[in-house]
Amino acid sequence: MRHQALSKEIDAGHYIAFYQHEIQHFNSERGRITDELNLFVKLCAFEKYVHGVSKASYTLFKNQIVPFLMGQAQKLK
Repeated sequence: MRHQALSKEIDAGHYIAFYQHEIQHFNSERGRITDELNLFVKLCAFEKYVHGVSKASYTLFKNQIVPFLMGQAQKLK
């Protein structure tokens, strides 16, 4: 009986170590996925910013620069 109890204690220690390792693995995986999500959010924010800047630049070009160039071209005639 003593031998069985010692064997069960050793087995329990192995199970505990195994599940602690599994918990560490899943926590690491969760951290990796969280970092990936944060990177994706930053990338989306950057793309949104670039789109806004591009749209503003195009609007400026269309509303101010093109009419100015057309006016200058008409003066050349």
